[in-house]
Order: sequence, then structure tokens, then C-alpha cells
Amino acid sequence: HSSNVISTRTFCGWKPEASSLVADVRVTTLEMDRSGARRAAGPLDFKCRIMDLHGMKENRRMAFRELEPHENHGVVEVSYSPSGSQLLVATGSAKPKVIDRDGHHVITFRKGNTNISDMARTVGHIAAFTSAHWNPTDAHTMITSSTDGTVRMWDLRGKQHFEELLCWQVLKARSKQ
Repeated sequence: HSSNVISTRTFCGWKPEASSLVADVRVTTLEMDRSGARRAAGPLDFKCRIMDLHGMKENRRMAFRELEPHENHGVVEVSYSPSGSQLLVATGSAKPKVIDRDGHHVITFRKGNTNISDMARTVGHIAAFTSAHWNPTDAHTMITSSTDGTVRMWDLRGKQHFEELLCWQVLKARSKQ
């Protein structure tokens, strides 16, 4: 039945011809803030693109900000804070970043020590990210996962070292052996 089909022409301002927003590169992640005013895309060309949907003109749908969070690392995940004022950007590196809604740096997360074998004792991930999300009910906390086998929780009000945020809780997968 045709009334059950959502047209891409009417869904959140995304139109098929808007694929040029990411320069014909495959997108790995896409996020929209709660108000529907901003959209962030993470294609495989290492750049994070932020679009202001209310400021776009019909004939020119381009990102107003492009940034490369980590040199030569593709964007894995983007997640807006509950208020939409900040964006968590995780890449193939072990150091995600928080940027404000205009794309300016807020804080970088600390990378863990690769020489420590117990991942619960290091202050951050040591390998590429697989996922990163903002807590939907707390504007200060986030959760991330990595190929290092850990899930970590971060708090923007937490401890910092050399202006990098330290992880405050680690969930480590355990073997049945």
C-alpha cells in the first residue's frame, strides 16, 4: 500500500539529489539533532560534514562545515547530545572528539596505554572505534565501544589529563574460560 511508504523526498529534508552533500563518497554514519535543524554525516573520505537544514537553499545543499577529526581515519559514528549543542565524533582512531554544533573543537578523549594488558586499567581505548553514542538523558555522558574489546563511559565533567578527557568506567568482555 503506497501510504505506508515514506518518500525520501519528504523525510527530514533529505532528497535523492542531495547525495552530492558528501561528494559521491559512501556515508558510514548519519545523525540529525532533535530539532531537525542540523545533520552530521560521516563519509569514508575522513571528513565530518555538518549541514544546517534551515539555512540551505533548495538549489544548493552543501555542508556549511567540513572537518577532518583525525588525519587519515574515517568517521565511524556521529552522535548529537540530547540538547543538540554538541556532537560526538568517533573515527578509526582511538581518540574520539566532541565538537560544538558549529564544528569547533570542545575536547578530545584520551587514548589508553597500549603497553597495559588489562584494558580495565587504562584510561581510554587503544584501538579503532566501533560505536559511540551520547546518553539520551544526560547531556554530559557518552558511551563508546572499540575493537580493543571494551565499552567505556565518559563524562564531560570528569577528570582530564593534558586537556584530554579520561574514561570514568570500563565494561570489559570476559571469556567463559
